[in-house]
Amino acid sequence: MNRLKAKVRTKPSANRLKRRGAAKRTAKKSGTRRLIRPGPRRKRTLGRKRLGRRRLAARRSSQRHSAASLPLVSVIMPSYNQATYIRQSIDSVIGQNYPRLELIVVDGGSTDGTVDILKSYERLGAERFRFISEPDRGQAHALNKGISMAGGTLLGWLNSDDTYRPGAVNRAVRALSDHPNWAGVYGHADYIDEAGAVLYPYPTKPFDPGLLPEECFICQPAAFLRKDAVLQAGGWDESFRFCMDYDLWIRLSKHRPMGFVQERLANSRLHKESKTVTIWTETGLPEVFRLSLNNYGRIANKWVAEYAHHHWPKGALWLLEQFNAHRVFGDSPAVAAVNQYEDSWWPPSAELTLRPAGTGKPVHTLLIEGRGAASYFDRLHFTAFVNGSPVQAYEVPPDSFVLEIPVHSDRETISVELRLEERFCPAERGLSSDDRTLGFAGVRVIPLTPKEYDFYSAYKANPSHIPSWLLHFDRA
Repeated sequence: MNRLKAKVRTKPSANRLKRRGAAKRTAKKSGTRRLIRPGPRRKRTLGRKRLGRRRLAARRSSQRHSAASLPLVSVIMPSYNQATYIRQSIDSVIGQNYPRLELIVVDGGSTDGTVDILKSYERLGAERFRFISEPDRGQAHALNKGISMAGGTLLGWLNSDDTYRPGAVNRAVRALSDHPNWAGVYGHADYIDEAGAVLYPYPTKPFDPGLLPEECFICQPAAFLRKDAVLQAGGWDESFRFCMDYDLWIRLSKHRPMGFVQERLANSRLHKESKTVTIWTETGLPEVFRLSLNNYGRIANKWVAEYAHHHWPKGALWLLEQFNAHRVFGDSPAVAAVNQYEDSWWPPSAELTLRPAGTGKPVHTLLIEGRGAASYFDRLHFTAFVNGSPVQAYEVPPDSFVLEIPVHSDRETISVELRLEERFCPAERGLSSDDRTLGFAGVRVIPLTPKEYDFYSAYKANPSHIPSWLLHFDRA
């Protein structure tokens, strides 16, 4: 308490003020500098503004030094005719709170005003933004061109209709700095509509290389990659139009793991022109089949079931042709030789040579789809022979039919003959100058393994149920 009182300053008395005045006058006359005992010297201080400026300058200098030590992130943006959305995409990149960031737009020669938009960002300077616009061979080619232009050790890949969430780059860099063994890192993402409104979340999951054959759980715009890891994996496969991201995740995971952060990093836009909407079923899923075979030698049931879900109304034989082309059921038997004419017509005695898929892989059934001369015959009558022995007789309508010929043979070469009682000659009937004797027109010829026949039987029993059946079918 006494200490506090001692610090309280009191007002000087009148006599004391008089003595000070007299002393000052005496000092002035005599020329002496100090006749007054000096009081305690005050500490010299800077004004608030000057101190603020110095502190700000010091902080900026520290930040510049700190930023120089951060890795450079190169965001590659492939683009083609996305003038409607590309400004939003670019702004989501340059608005990131990360100091060492460059954006490289690789445009494929857009004609919709995209290039004018890109030119408006040249004011940012070449260190932050640059672009090229020229014809290319597709998105994967654009990405490979972009990585050759990238100066950063870390890469972002943002399509010209997608957007980053605020702070996404900063969060990704922190995660990769903390885990130098990761090939890349990804986070959660949302699907958004044309106006940017959230539709629903992308089904992301923590990284699991064992789950990658079954599903693509990494959302491409929410992924950030190490440049050296991408180059080690061989870059983007330019043969893909749709699944170059899924293919890259698989190839990256063969060398190093990918990391996952529980934060939303990006938005993936769905609109009427996006590839996810327009070509997923016709192009995307067949590419999934191909990349699965390339990387794993098999195709997961989930992908086969999804393909059947979209295409089952096209028929069992159509699905079998697609599945055989992608080895969904493994290697299929081959049709080695036929006596079918080039215009698809067969003579009354159709002859075929089949070869099994391999040793111990018998041909179970031969499917022949065809049509006859419905104008001349009410019914068609066939007899099938396998390796010279009759196996079955058929009576079918002439307009459209499918013959199921039991083969059950694993010989190195299997001969099948199909004899038709009805026949006609176009020239004799005054239809044309064609003097061939014809039997029926063939549409499809498909030899089946036992597994393929199981699928065919299940489809005939309940076509709409076939996607669910495939999901649980053991194709091994």
